[in-house]
Parts: sequence; C-alpha cells; structure tokens
Amino acid sequence: MKTFSLAVLIFVLSINVFAQQADIVTVFQGIRIKNDHREEALFYYRNNWAKLREAAVKKNYIHSFELVEVYSERDAKFDIGLVTRFTNQAQSDKAEVNFQELISARGKLRLLNDRKPGEFRESIVVATFNGDYFAFPGLPEGSFGLSQRRIKLENEGWELVGDLTLPLTPRPAPAVILLNKAYGTREAYEGLAKKLAREGIASLRLDLRAHGDSTNKGKFGPPFDEKMRALLKGSDRDIGAAHEWMTRTPGIDKSRIGIVGASYSGEEMVAAAAKTGFAKSYVALSPGSFSERSSKTIDTNKIPWLFIKSVDEIALMKDVFAMVRSNSKTARMIEVSGKKHASDILLEQPDVEDIVVLWFKQNL
Repeated sequence: MKTFSLAVLIFVLSINVFAQQADIVTVFQGIRIKNDHREEALFYYRNNWAKLREAAVKKNYIHSFELVEVYSERDAKFDIGLVTRFTNQAQSDKAEVNFQELISARGKLRLLNDRKPGEFRESIVVATFNGDYFAFPGLPEGSFGLSQRRIKLENEGWELVGDLTLPLTPRPAPAVILLNKAYGTREAYEGLAKKLAREGIASLRLDLRAHGDSTNKGKFGPPFDEKMRALLKGSDRDIGAAHEWMTRTPGIDKSRIGIVGASYSGEEMVAAAAKTGFAKSYVALSPGSFSERSSKTIDTNKIPWLFIKSVDEIALMKDVFAMVRSNSKTARMIEVSGKKHASDILLEQPDVEDIVVLWFKQNL
C-alpha cells in the first residue's frame, strides 16, 4: 500500500467551529474505484466500513467518521474518502485492538454481488493528522465531493431516521431539510440530495414519524382511517426538532436553512415555523392540505416560497394553487407535465430537481 505525502493530498483548515477540538486525531484513506464498479464499492463501504464505525461510535472507540464520495467529470486522485476521527491519541493507539473486536463480532463481509473487493476497489493513500477538518485541494474542474451518514433524532418517543449529506467544502454550507409525503419515504430525495451537494448545499432527508424507518411507535398506511391519521399528529414538532438539530450541526450555516415539504408535510412545515421560527426559504411539492391561513402568511413573513404540482394530478391541487395565487403576490408557482403527486414528481421528472436546486441557490 502506497502512502503519499500528507501535504500533497490533504491539508488542515483553521475553521472556528472545529478549533476547540485540537486533540482529535484524523485518519484518512483514499480509495480508487476499479473497473467502473462504483455501485459495488459504495455498497461495500456503506455496509461494512460504515457499519463498523457506527458500532465504534456507540462503544466510544472513535469520535466520529465520514464516508466521502467524489464525483468527477475527469480523473480525480480518488473516488471515495474514508475519514475516521479519534477523540485523542490514546484512543487512536487502541484502534487496532478495538476494531479487531468489532470485526470478529460482526462476522463475514457484506457484498452487493459475486464481485470480490479486489475487483472493485484499491487503497491509494493513507494519512494521519491532528485536527478535525480537512479539504481536498486540486480536484479536477467539475468535481465535487459529498459525505453521507445515517442520523437518528429522538422526539416525543419517536426515533426519526434520516440521511445527512454534506458537500465537501471548507466553509459552513447552506442546507435543506427534505420531508416525505404521506405514505412516502425520504428515499425519493436521493437524487436531489446529490444535486444539492454538487452546488455546495447540504441536506437532511428525513422520515417523519410513522414513515419509512421512523416507525418505532407505529406505521402509517392503509386503510388511512382516523387511527392512521392520529399517528401523524405532532409531525410539525418533528420538523421543528429537525430544524433545531440542523442549526447545531457542525459544517452547517444555521442562518441559511431551507425546507422542502411534500403533500401533507407542506402544511406541517408552516405549523412548525409558527412555533420554532421560519426557515430561510421553502419549496412545497403538491401540498394538498395547505390551508388558506398558511397561504396568507407567505407575504406577511416575506419568506420565498416555491409551489410545484403536476398539471394532471389530483383535482384538489388546482384549488390549492388558486387559493395561494389569490392570497400571495410573492409566491412562485410552477406546473409540470404529468400526473405524479408530491415527491413522486421528482422521480418521474429529474429535471424538476434542477429547478429546486436553482431555487435554493438563489434563495438561501
């Protein structure tokens, strides 16, 4: 395994948010993907390397970790960056023993298919340095990097699961919270999160209570009766908790946070704002439950709002758009072709993701 000079590939930045963590020891490993097998490589590191480090965090064997994905239109030095942070040198010195324990407990490697690790990845650099933050100079033009990690927020007994995506940037990034539609999940925003990161915008894809992986107290679904709807009560407080959590997350510019709501969560994000304060900007995808009261707050609060719906989706949305137009002079309204509802619009028409990205570039 080759070890390159630290000065060539990575350097430490003096950033205030991390200055108080000078004792941290960071180990970086650069991985090159072989034979264009990116899917296999990412699956391998997400389901083995990252899982081991999740266990290590719980046992206080490490401080934190990041899996950085690099996307480039030209050849970059590496395609994946693996970052493991130790609280201090003493913790770092015990890494080999502690990780051997975790590896033995976890068992065999998880692979996407029959391809072996040597067929899809190779390590090209390993470096250790003091400090908590790093950046990659010299990436080719058109390149960008991002890290993703699973997070869990606890609110009113609900375990809210999400994916935090951070762009590789030396300064705190603006961010967008992405909320599921009713009977939907955060997975609808995977493509949008990557596009936001390309433009230097972080994101949190969140499953609100009773959706996706946030179902420890119940799961929303058919027959969509009163009992099911009762599970959704308090979703606005989940949004408020997520907004507050983002303001405390290192690497996030807490003054530049936007929110995307879909279907029922479009109205819920207004209810959250009434209690915890408004975000910097909003996008509402087919917000069928959006109320007249909420529409009247748009101009009053002077917050940029973008509404998007399909031309031929549920008839209710025509009434919602008419109501918003009558109550707001500043809201922007876009209708796209098709019948898809809420976040499903993004899955059918990825170009709409580009509209959302541009909106937040201009309004965060």
